[in-house]
Amino acid sequence: MTSATPLVTDTEWRAHAAALADAVAQVADPGWVEAFAAVPRHVFVPRFFRRDATGELVAIEGSDLTQRAQWLTEVYSDTALTTQLGQIDPGATLRPLTISASSSTKPSLMARMLTDLHAHPGHQVLEIGTGTGYNAALLCQRLTDRRVHSVDIHPELVTTAGTRLASLDYYPQLACLDGARGWAEHAPYDRIIATCGISTIPYSWIAQTRPGGLILTEALAGGHGMLVRLTVADDGTACGHFLDYPGLFMTLRHTPHRITRPAELPPEALHGARHTSTTLDPAVLADPAFAFFCQLHLGSGRSSHHVTGGASKATVVAPDGSWAQTTSDLVTFDGTHNPWRTVEAAHHTWTELGRPPPTALGLTVTPHTQHVWCHHPDSSWTHPVSHDR
Repeated sequence: MTSATPLVTDTEWRAHAAALADAVAQVADPGWVEAFAAVPRHVFVPRFFRRDATGELVAIEGSDLTQRAQWLTEVYSDTALTTQLGQIDPGATLRPLTISASSSTKPSLMARMLTDLHAHPGHQVLEIGTGTGYNAALLCQRLTDRRVHSVDIHPELVTTAGTRLASLDYYPQLACLDGARGWAEHAPYDRIIATCGISTIPYSWIAQTRPGGLILTEALAGGHGMLVRLTVADDGTACGHFLDYPGLFMTLRHTPHRITRPAELPPEALHGARHTSTTLDPAVLADPAFAFFCQLHLGSGRSSHHVTGGASKATVVAPDGSWAQTTSDLVTFDGTHNPWRTVEAAHHTWTELGRPPPTALGLTVTPHTQHVWCHHPDSSWTHPVSHDR
């Protein structure tokens, strides 16, 4: 196997890849450690973007001799790297914001997910989110390329990934498709892995997975999602526990260029705001376990917590745009309702359940419904998963 980047010698990249493989070994099984040592990440990340001292995103190019050392070091570090930029338009009152539109996932997260996927030689795998193609290359290395299928909504990403993979003699099946639809042409699959966040699990993924097969994805997107591993049953349902780590992925896109994200509250939003009181400390949202549980109740809404001047502050935005901000016992809100009430109700339920961590919760998906349960699928407590986007 040779590098597609002339500036990097075979001996050089193999030394870097071996060091990266050693770094992920604590979270990966030996088969995946070997894959990380064998696949050159630099082929898939010829450039990436970093924020400079002013906060601007600037490119670090492998082809630039003045940047080569930094580029190669960071490419083989255990770091997520932004590889494509995009813009979101948060509204007429705010300027468009340049953000990451695609990235090469942190290698240790990739290794952990691949290990938790329990994919072995002979398994047919569908990857949702081709991105740079690096994860597909790792799958090809371990499973052989005829067993690997990968889709992405962005045609340029698919084309570029295919070229990079072919330069290393990997030829998986690739397609430009909406990942929510899966890829029925090559189903059924033994494993489906999604490197994106999603509020609800597309039933097409369950329908395209063999009974006994596994689906690994980040569920309850909105900033506080967690990985969940579902096992597909003979009756066409899927069920499984949440894992103990997040993916922090971008939300699944249904068009190539549309990137959405709830905006920060503009100052104008405060003009018609109302006020009320609360006994719930906004610092509760600093607890990742509760923030995850709360996300279930917020659906595609979002919540955040930060400290300003020593004071704890929380912001909640509901799916319909209603919002609330709270500091200490004062709540300021506007819209059709006060979303802080949702947080209060979620905290009450979470406390009654014994403050369960994410791993105590699980998800069941049927052709028509999805719900979260506590401790066991037959739990007396369940909560439906919102289907809003």
